Amino acid sequence: MITKSTRPNANGNPPDAEGSSRGAQPGLEQKLDQMLAVLAEASQKVEIAHEAVMGLKDEVTE
Repeated sequence: MITKSTRPNANGNPPDAEGSSRGAQPGLEQKLDQMLAVLAEASQKVEIAHEAVMGLKDEVTE
């Protein structure tokens, strides 16, 4: 699901309308970096949870 923020940007201006002919928004790269960092952290947590579940599976089968 894709959602669009209605919060003002860092300058206090409303977000740009879709299809804007402007170039890339300032700060867009920073937002992308933040999103990638959050995804990387989530991926690490998933790996830890997966290992825990597999360990429990091994205990149950013993």
